[in-house]
Amino acid sequence: MKRNEVENIKNFVIESYQELRKVTWPGQKEILASSFVVVVVTAISVLLIVAADKVIELALNAIFK
Repeated sequence: MKRNEVENIKNFVIESYQELRKVTWPGQKEILASSFVVVVVTAISVLLIVAADKVIELALNAIFK
């Protein structure tokens, strides 16, 4: 590795660490609320996909019977 490449990597690591120190990390309540929303939206999506699959299955069965 060239000296310039090593300096670039060193600067990248230092600047990344400095940026991470500026981040406002979410609290436990915020994480739990967000997780709950994700689980609910996922469950609703699954139900909609299953319902659409059943409707398509019934329609195709009626057509090809």
